[in-house]
Amino acid sequence: MTPTLRNELLRGCVVVAMMAILSLTAIVPFPIKPNVYLVALVVLAFVIDDLLVFLLFLLGVLAWLKYTPFVTMELVALGGMGMGIYTLRKMLIREPHVLLMVGTLFVFQVIFWALFFGRQIFVVPFFMEFFYNVLILLVMYSVWVWAKRIFS
Repeated sequence: MTPTLRNELLRGCVVVAMMAILSLTAIVPFPIKPNVYLVALVVLAFVIDDLLVFLLFLLGVLAWLKYTPFVTMELVALGGMGMGIYTLRKMLIREPHVLLMVGTLFVFQVIFWALFFGRQIFVVPFFMEFFYNVLILLVMYSVWVWAKRIFS
């Protein structure tokens, strides 16, 4: 294992560990739960360059989301969105930038809400969840930058 691959795996593990911890907490003052899985996929897609490493973390995120013996629509949707985010990033975006991450998160959150909530997309809960997701994205990306300095 090359040092670069090892460092990328360690930094990705930090992001996935944050996702796991945040998915188990209920510290939000409103009855809206942020989609930490989608946020983790956006951050991982923007910071991991190797496709196999990204697929490994994508499977980890999906396994943490719902560990079931069968495939649910939510798993298929998030898996497809994760691959879509990664492909979009590799084809169009050279360097990770926070505003591009926020824009990508917005687009894929709209897709997620369109799939699971129908016509009720641009309502107050959507924007509250987006606000929480952006805060979590900023924290996850900041921790990834910190881990990049530590594990370099």
